[in-house]
Parts: sequence; C-alpha cells; structure tokens
Amino acid sequence: MSSAGLFNHNHTIIESAIIYNEFHSENILPMLSVYEFTESFFSPTIYGSIVISDNNNVLNNKFFNTSGENFVTIRIKNIENQSFEYTFILADVDVEIKSDIADSATVQLSLISKDFFKNSYMFKSRGYIRSTISEIVTRILKEELESDIDIENIGDPKFSTREGESTVTFAFTKIRPFEKINILKQQAFGESDDISSTFLFYETRKGYNFRSFEDIITHSQFATTIQDYVYSENASIDKFKNPLFRNIKSFEPTTRNNNLNKIVNGMFSSEVYRFDFNTKRVTVKEYDLNEDFTKFKKVDNNVDPKIKITSKFLEDVRKDGKYTYFIPWDSSEGRNDMTFKHFQYAKPFINMLKENELNIFTDGNLTINLGDPINVKIWKNQNRNNKIENYEDERYSGKYIIQSLNNVIYRGNMPGIWFHDTSISLTRDTTPIIDNVPDPVRNLNNNLIYKNQG
Repeated sequence: MSSAGLFNHNHTIIESAIIYNEFHSENILPMLSVYEFTESFFSPTIYGSIVISDNNNVLNNKFFNTSGENFVTIRIKNIENQSFEYTFILADVDVEIKSDIADSATVQLSLISKDFFKNSYMFKSRGYIRSTISEIVTRILKEELESDIDIENIGDPKFSTREGESTVTFAFTKIRPFEKINILKQQAFGESDDISSTFLFYETRKGYNFRSFEDIITHSQFATTIQDYVYSENASIDKFKNPLFRNIKSFEPTTRNNNLNKIVNGMFSSEVYRFDFNTKRVTVKEYDLNEDFTKFKKVDNNVDPKIKITSKFLEDVRKDGKYTYFIPWDSSEGRNDMTFKHFQYAKPFINMLKENELNIFTDGNLTINLGDPINVKIWKNQNRNNKIENYEDERYSGKYIIQSLNNVIYRGNMPGIWFHDTSISLTRDTTPIIDNVPDPVRNLNNNLIYKNQG
C-alpha cells in the first residue's frame, strides 16, 4: 500500500471482498465500487451497504435465487496498518440498474450483521434467576443468540461506574434476544444517582457494549489523547503541509431550542409514582432536571448548562404540565434506592442529547470509536471580506462524544486508488450560551488578539 497522498487516496484500501453461501463463493472485489458501514449508540449492531458493477450477472445466477444466508465478508486496512474484517448477511437489493450490456447491472445491496439476522427468527421463552443485568445480557448474547462477536464492555471490573450489582430475576415470554436486552437496558442503572446513569447497548468494531452514558463520560475525561478536528478556510493549506491533518470538510449543527420537546419529556417538571410490592406503599416524588443538572457529571464541565426560564412559564408547567412516570418496585430485592432519579431522568436526558448534536464530515479515520471524546474547533471570520480568521465559534466548538460513525470507502477513477470519508455524529449534554463578542479573542495559532481589560 502506498503512503498517504495529499488528496485522501489510499488512506484506506479494501483488501478483500467475498460473497458466499453453502453452494457458491465469489470474489466481488473487482466489481466493488462503494462500501459503507455504520456504528451507532442507538443501533444494537453494525450495518452497511455495498455498490457493485455486476457485468457477468453473477449475483442473479448464484445468490439472488437462494433463500437464506448469503454472507458478505469484507476486509479493509488503513494507513495506520489497522485492519477491520466483518461478515454481513445480504439483506436486500436496494437498487438494481440495468445497463446496455446484456445481463449486466449496477446493484446496491444492504447488509446486516449475522446476529441481527439470527435475532429476527429466534423467539425463546426463558427465565434468569438472581443474576445481575450485565450477566443476563452476556448470557442472552452467548447462549440464546450464540454470537461469536466479542464482548467489549459488559460487566468489566475495570470500569468503576457499572450496572447495580444486586441480583434480579426476569422471566421472558417468546420474544427476540435484542428485545430482551432492550427491556433490560431500561431497567439497568449505575450505582450513582447521576442523570447519565442511563444504559446503552450497541456494537462497535471492537465488539458489543453495555455501558452507562455516565461511564462513557467518565472515561472521556481521563482520556490521555483526544483528537482535534478543525474547520478553517485555511484547512487546504494545513492539509498540504500535513496530509494527516484532521480537518472538517463541512459541518451541520442540529442544536435547537425545542421547548415543546423539553416539556413533554419532563425537562422542567416531572413526578414519579412508585409502587412497592413489598410494603404495598405508593411514593411520589417531583423533579426538575433543569435545576438539578448542574450537580451532575457532564461531557464538558466548563459550560453553564442551566436554561433561563421565565417565571410564568415555569409556574404553568409545574402546575399543569408535569410528566408522570409509574414504576414498580420491590424493596425486598436489596437494590439501592435510586430508581426515582433513574426513571425520572433517563428519558429527558436522552432527548437532551439529541438537542446538542453536531455532524461533521471528514477524511476517513478508523482510529476513532464510539464513545471517544473529540475536540472541535470551528473558526469564524470577523472580517469576511479579508477572510481573516480571528476567533473561535464558542457555540459549536468544544468537547464532544462520538455517538455515530459512518465510514464510506469508494473506488477512484484510476486503478488501485481508493477514497475514504467518515461522517461523525457528535453529541454533548449542553450547548454553551455565549455573548455576541467573545472574550478573549484568539486566532487559529492560539495567539491572543483581544482581551477586555475592564
């Protein structure tokens, strides 16, 4: 493989691509033009797609007429000598465009993981007695789904913020394995009462994860290296000087101030009714996430997350607009008494993350993973005519957590040339509230330009 070029080619190459079943096997690398795959906090598995030019009608003759499992295994390698190989199931023919040549076509195929495919037809009734939720999740993956995917972070003792260690008992009727894990995910909570103890279940290139968002934040704060991504009109010059410069080609902030969304999801006022099967008592507690949020661990602790609220609005919401939760509880089970805050904060917290997203489009990068922290620097021009970049956009710059990665590797016009782009979806729990004039003002080289002396 050649060294990195100035224009992003050969940073990543596709080393092999094979489609096969128990009857046939075919090397599709010569036909392959595009390969993409996605990892996300909100998807239990990796999924992807490919585009191929099938000039010999191989797919129709050997694979499309076979029901069941048609496997696609693709291996890629990047300039850092990292390899990633994954075996998908051919899920669907999204697009098939016939060409002028007989029996030839350009075809786009959607790909799903083997586990996702098996999950679709595995309906099992099963009970789990006196096990931690982390243990149950592991057993579902290994015993019910019979997964060969590695388990990265489930019940790992090196993580300090884990699902509560008290045991629970669950009896499941005939539902799919991932449906069981989704139920367990909503019942799990960390041993702290932090808002972000909400659990996520997802797959990365390293394996399955069952982690709380609090755990992800904790590890991001102790990360020894954090990659910087820069959006600048001078990026082309910096890229020319250093081909591995992490520049942002374009960005899309999705931050919004959706008061309706905050109200209906209990951001400003909510109450929890909890029925205890042991004592037969009902307990009611009220919470205001906006007031309590300052106490909790955040992605970036250097911002003020509190939202300014008019007194009339807050009075009306607390009087008639409380979001109400009803939860069962058995105090005899011995779990800690933090379910009030967990259930109250889980839903508004996840919705709050969606209001603080930034999507960036970059050169391909396989060194980053879901949950990694990233520093984003977006530079604004005070004088647009002279295009002088002299201060950082404080609203969208700052520290984020990666919540989704979409990698696209596609063939260039010349033989052996591949291009690689990565779309990164970032999130954080707050967006800074800034004044119109930043103080102090620094340029891209971090040199001080202006500071208010008053």
